[in-house]
Amino acid sequence: MLVPKQFGMQFLRSALFVLGISLFYWSLNYIPLADTTSMVFVAPIVVTALSPILLGEKLGLHRSIAVFAGFVGVFIILRPDFGGDRIGYVIGLGAGTSLGLFYMANRKLAGVQPQLVAVTYTAIFGTLLLLPAIPFIWQEPHFSDAPLLVSFISLAIIGQFFLISAFAYTPASTLAPFQYTQLIAATIVGVLVFETFPDALTWLGICLLVSAGLSIAIREAMIAREGKT
Repeated sequence: MLVPKQFGMQFLRSALFVLGISLFYWSLNYIPLADTTSMVFVAPIVVTALSPILLGEKLGLHRSIAVFAGFVGVFIILRPDFGGDRIGYVIGLGAGTSLGLFYMANRKLAGVQPQLVAVTYTAIFGTLLLLPAIPFIWQEPHFSDAPLLVSFISLAIIGQFFLISAFAYTPASTLAPFQYTQLIAATIVGVLVFETFPDALTWLGICLLVSAGLSIAIREAMIAREGKT
């Protein structure tokens, strides 16, 4: 169970994840966070566009509209001003594309091994890929940062586990709109922790995101029910 199956694809998935996250942080040197996040959220569109070609999944007009509506919701919430350095947007777009391909690799490897094993190998390969950079970028962590680091790592593991599990049961193009829910979670955290209340436009964007995800979920449930009957 612990021996990695489809070693090449396992390594490719980890490489895409490391590349996407690295490009995300790199782009922050050139453009604001909202702009970077907007570029990264091109990932679901990449998944939707390429899933018929790379995964052989049926796309359909309904899923395409839902993904587009979710992307519009992202822009309404973030409202990027696109006033940064052009190279930053190119890097951010590369991050979104890499993460989109990472999601598709998850679908390709779905069911090959238990989800926790898949998460573990993604972390191991990612660590090996980043080791050569440590002598150039290492900064000694402070003990006071330990709670934050532990929380960050724990949430990342839980998130990866659920993400990989979802791809084991559902087509990538169906899951695409749900990847936008990160912004909904960020908004809730902002309200509860930082007491920053969303304005009317932000609520409009959230409604678009929720509607996109729910429309996909309801439609897929109806199709599954009709298939059983």
